[in-house]
Amino acid sequence: MIIVANRLPIAIKNNGEKFKFQQSPGSLISGLKTYLEGKHEAFSDYIWVGWPGITV
Repeated sequence: MIIVANRLPIAIKNNGEKFKFQQSPGSLISGLKTYLEGKHEAFSDYIWVGWPGITV
């Protein structure tokens, strides 16, 4: 399964020396995460394509 969204399920912040990763807030991410975890056997392999929240 390929999931394409304007945001990734994580947000990345750069404080100058290190990157910090945390789950992005939002209903799409929460809903899909719950769905994919419940369908683990059916969707054991998926990729999420989107923006990480910072300039890359």
